[in-house]
Amino acid sequence: MHNNLLCQYYKFNKIHDVILFLLAIVYLLIILQLDKISSYNFILLLLLCNLAITIIFVVKNKLQYLKILLLFMLSLLPVAISIFFMVLLFNKNIQNEYLFSILLIYRIYLITISSLVFIFCVDFEELIYYCMQQLKLPLNIAYALLIAVHAINYFTKELWRIKIAHLMRFHNNKFTLKILKTLLVSAAVYANNHAISLSGRGIVKNKTFLRTHNVITIGNIIFIIINILLLLFVWYYDKFI
Repeated sequence: MHNNLLCQYYKFNKIHDVILFLLAIVYLLIILQLDKISSYNFILLLLLCNLAITIIFVVKNKLQYLKILLLFMLSLLPVAISIFFMVLLFNKNIQNEYLFSILLIYRIYLITISSLVFIFCVDFEELIYYCMQQLKLPLNIAYALLIAVHAINYFTKELWRIKIAHLMRFHNNKFTLKILKTLLVSAAVYANNHAISLSGRGIVKNKTFLRTHNVITIGNIIFIIINILLLLFVWYYDKFI
């Protein structure tokens, strides 16, 4: 109840998908520009604050989201260890190999966290519809993107069905060239059916929509301005202080 009242007061019932997408890009660009561990620490603090906000206002299945975030962090451990030893073994010209390897690993983890905090919460279908309605994204590009977004879920289920059929027929469901060939045929059929559907419906400039997608609210604008100002402060501190 308290969260609902807070959302209504600040017009912040959901962080807009455009805001999340833009923040992911801005954080990526800033992280790639930083060189100090203290700057990385501040970015990590900002990301943790944003993570708390996205969990409160965006994520529905909070426990599953945190599990996925933790699994991604753990999956990067072999990469981090290999980078650490590769820098120590093959970069003798660097003055402080330990510091350089730690900074490199820290950067990789921050990029991963920023991607998961923002991009993982983006509803790409809503984002594309918003760009069509509000930002006048060309329909031929928008529908191609929509088909690609829907294809991810479709091919995940299609691969599962192909594996089940392969198991029933050949008593083996390992990913082989036969399964890949079947999946490629299914992809061709999928693309052809959607092309015929778009051609039959007609893509015209005066297209109408079933509903108006959410506009960017005052709370969302304040949210992105605060993030950008803090990121600019971190960048200035890293480069000039």
